[in-house]
Amino acid sequence: VGIHPWGPRFGWIRNLRAYQRNRQTARAVAADLAAYRREHPDAVIHIFGYSGGGGLAVMIAQALPDEVTINRLVLVAPAISYRYPLDTDVLPHVSELLVNFASPLDLQIGAGTRLFGNMDGTTHGGAGARGFDTVAPKLVQVHWRWPMLAQGHPGNHTAYLSPLWQRKYLLP
Repeated sequence: VGIHPWGPRFGWIRNLRAYQRNRQTARAVAADLAAYRREHPDAVIHIFGYSGGGGLAVMIAQALPDEVTINRLVLVAPAISYRYPLDTDVLPHVSELLVNFASPLDLQIGAGTRLFGNMDGTTHGGAGARGFDTVAPKLVQVHWRWPMLAQGHPGNHTAYLSPLWQRKYLLP
């Protein structure tokens, strides 16, 4: 498991708005992944991102060289536009699935990204609140539902941290 810090801690608004720095970070991580893929052509590679990190995970997949793919891209409440061009810019780099977890009750990603912006510099709704507009066979969108309350997830942004919810929905 590789963890890549991408901005100052507790600087979530600054991190969302640091578009050029975020693109630069995405290119650096993508270069590392491309080198790893060349050294380990059969390795399983999953990229996971939560909130702003979900937006960065999309940018990392997009920054991969044309010949490099990852197996899965898993996004939890990503702070990136619901209009992001997944079909042309991201999905060609994903061999299995892109999974997006979204909740309309997530005010940080819903109202917050309209007010402060998404990772991609847009100010319309985030894909972590409404899902992506893209329809594609490799795109699986898991929208929050009332039964998730039983696993400690009332639909808000931090509820994704519930171990019960993660065990039932995220880890499988």
